[in-house]
Amino acid sequence: MSVEITIKQKGLLKKKLNRNIILGDKLSFGYFDGVRLGEYEEAMDPNDIIVYNPNCIGRGFTVDCAEEETKEVYMRLLYPTSSEEINDFVDCALRITKAWRGNVDIDMDGEETTIEDINNSRDMFITTSLNAIEDWSQDILKEETEIDIINLFCAMWNLSVGKKEAAIFINNKSLDAFRDYMHEKQNIDAFYPKPMFYKDDKNAIIGRYVLSEEVTSIFPLKPVVPYGFDNPETEEPLEVDQWFVAFYSFTEEEVIAEIDYEKAISLIPENKKEYYDASSILIDALSLNEIKDIISNHTN
Repeated sequence: MSVEITIKQKGLLKKKLNRNIILGDKLSFGYFDGVRLGEYEEAMDPNDIIVYNPNCIGRGFTVDCAEEETKEVYMRLLYPTSSEEINDFVDCALRITKAWRGNVDIDMDGEETTIEDINNSRDMFITTSLNAIEDWSQDILKEETEIDIINLFCAMWNLSVGKKEAAIFINNKSLDAFRDYMHEKQNIDAFYPKPMFYKDDKNAIIGRYVLSEEVTSIFPLKPVVPYGFDNPETEEPLEVDQWFVAFYSFTEEEVIAEIDYEKAISLIPENKKEYYDASSILIDALSLNEIKDIISNHTN
């Protein structure tokens, strides 16, 4: 579910749109690297960006435009989200329209509209978000249901909502609990790894996550191929034959062991693992000695 807005400049002379207009005085941006939010480098040309509020991190919203000779801007906000992010999204559309002096055509979800109508739709966006959260919370909490986890694309990385989260969100009259959950889970000093893929000498496709010395990390309970990752040879969704965790030591400047994924996770001491969300765990920073103990327990 989402709301999509396209703002098109009218007139012969097109006015440039700089990034400050998009971001205002409180928003930040990055790009989606296929798994998580990445930071742009100066040499990059950021046309398609993810905009978010670092003081209230939510789903993030897309803004797609070219800085030179901008003719139109495409914006997309995912449902459900927080009231704060809804306001940031609408305020961004207002800034763009004002920068172009109102000389624009605007489309929202395939229908011609006005910036006034969008500005007046904030409550509708909030109600839509509340209804979505209530609906899937009820589905998740049913004793017999086909839905037990909802995966949410968020600004920094995916979040997975299960029974624990649904019990917090259900029957709420505001989006505050959902807002606080999204921000708390993403405003964290932890590394969200991106899996790497390669073929071994037997032509098997291997997936590998890297767990580094002294780095708190968020790992999936079960490894998964991220959405949109295809096999370049078949152009079909990538299928992995075996998954591994590679243990990297900054002290020794190399990978010191590679262990089957399920086995590696089971060998990590329980006091170093805690619940993160319905699909992931938080692994506390491991010292080099702790990593070597894990490796020793695996080989013995």
